[in-house]
Amino acid sequence: MMKKRIIRAVLLLLGWPSAAAFGQVDFVGKDVMAGFKFGYLGSGTVKVEGVAFATDASRTLGAFLDYRVAEKLYVGAHLNLHNMSAFGFSEDLMDFGGAFKAVIPTKNKNLVLRPCLNMGYGALPEIAIGGYAVDGSSYFLIGPSLEILVRSQGGQDLMAEAGFLSAPMGGNSDFTIVLSPTLFLRAGIAF
Repeated sequence: MMKKRIIRAVLLLLGWPSAAAFGQVDFVGKDVMAGFKFGYLGSGTVKVEGVAFATDASRTLGAFLDYRVAEKLYVGAHLNLHNMSAFGFSEDLMDFGGAFKAVIPTKNKNLVLRPCLNMGYGALPEIAIGGYAVDGSSYFLIGPSLEILVRSQGGQDLMAEAGFLSAPMGGNSDFTIVLSPTLFLRAGIAF
């Protein structure tokens, strides 16, 4: 009982509109889910023609739309902007793609885990490094993640996500560029 009161208080402090309705909800899931996420993209390693360079920690944000295709499986589309910061430049890598998301219920009916396999096409615009222009580049992006959804009776879900972003293939006509797996942590809302 005390645990529920603490959760309600935290949600109310965060401005969560359905916090007062927080209780045991059967997490059956919706046929269509959409949402937004924002968070942290860790520092990583970019290899340009096999030479490794460090990237700085930065931000990542995204939106998604998921469709249920089986009782415990969603297929979705996403649009993400991952800020890539290195070599004195900062530019957004646009990531458009899809995901397979399994649904793993827990004993707590308000909580569900969704392991995901994310794949997409990434595009980085032309950038200037040290006064030199580097042509835009494109990437095949892939990585696993785990979404944790907390359901409320209001129909909205709080969401946390941890995963890895990587680009095993990419570059432009001048350079082969790959991104080693880089940790990201995001929080958001699904409805």
